[in-house]
Amino acid sequence: MKKIVFYLIISVLFISCDTNEDNNLNTVCNSKFFSFVSTDNFASAGDVYGLYKYTKSNVIDVANFTNISPSGFTFSNYDYLTNSNTFTNASNDKIYCLTPVNSTFIQFDKIANSATFTNIFGLNLSSPFEINGVVRFCKLSNVVITNSPITFRNYISKFDFSIVDISGNVVFGPYQNIVATESDNIENRNQGAHFINGKVFILLGSSIGILDTNTNNFSLRKLYNYDYLSNRQVNFGLKKKDANTLVFAKAEIIPTNTIKIEKIDINTLLSSSSIYTPVTLINYINATISNQSANVGQIINRSDNWTLAFDVCDDNYYITYPDNSTTTSADAFMLEFKPNTNSVINYPLVASRHVFGLEINQ
Repeated sequence: MKKIVFYLIISVLFISCDTNEDNNLNTVCNSKFFSFVSTDNFASAGDVYGLYKYTKSNVIDVANFTNISPSGFTFSNYDYLTNSNTFTNASNDKIYCLTPVNSTFIQFDKIANSATFTNIFGLNLSSPFEINGVVRFCKLSNVVITNSPITFRNYISKFDFSIVDISGNVVFGPYQNIVATESDNIENRNQGAHFINGKVFILLGSSIGILDTNTNNFSLRKLYNYDYLSNRQVNFGLKKKDANTLVFAKAEIIPTNTIKIEKIDINTLLSSSSIYTPVTLINYINATISNQSANVGQIINRSDNWTLAFDVCDDNYYITYPDNSTTTSADAFMLEFKPNTNSVINYPLVASRHVFGLEINQ
């Protein structure tokens, strides 16, 4: 799992924030980073977690790393903390996080400095997002699994889709019997979703789901033809860049081991009648790499344990990962993808802690 210690982040991670990476010389990116971090060695289940914040700054300041949660909380199984995504509400005063296996919904109020934890309904939910200021989730249900006679791989061939509230009540849908092929590579993992200009966008494997809340219509748009043998790629961490742009991380396994940060132009996506091809902002294997300690294949092998964040201030994308598969000992690292300079910085972090739900606020 993600064994991540953030004590070194202050001394190394935020040195990288240039003041002009968004091509504006007057911009200073002092965004706030938030993450849920274990407070002791992550050698067994039942560790205590707190919400930490720290300032992205060129100034080395250990005091920026602060536990702001009023009390700790625990989970009974570390597997419950795999690949969580977070969301900051529109008024920028709350951080939401959904743990992907046991569906614990965490709400942290930054003004009241208080956290609530709710065990909510069911599985197969997206990360939390807001529609007109109200928390919502995307939900896949009645999933049909088919085994491929060619690859002998199980894939989702049919499902129902709906938008639900925190109590499980359907707000939009259900949209039933949505047919998918193996090349769609539909996944029901904890994925990012966003509400933009009346539409909900959710990353579903090799495709993106789009719900138009005005017309009450749901559709799938393929981003590429997934092929387990010749074009094996996995998408993660859908983030909103602006009102017309989404970004995400792609782990490409075949034909080339690499990590790409890709961009979706929403207007072009909506007008496309065939496969939409995202624009690659930066490709790991073609970028200038600093402090590389693990090969890209090892990093991709831990993609289920990534935590992802995007800073709209300087267009940098962040991926945290543990460097091995053991649950009791792992050195942790963070990749900072800098498209404007075509560079990737790999920051070493201290072992024996766990982080999930990385979020960036302005």
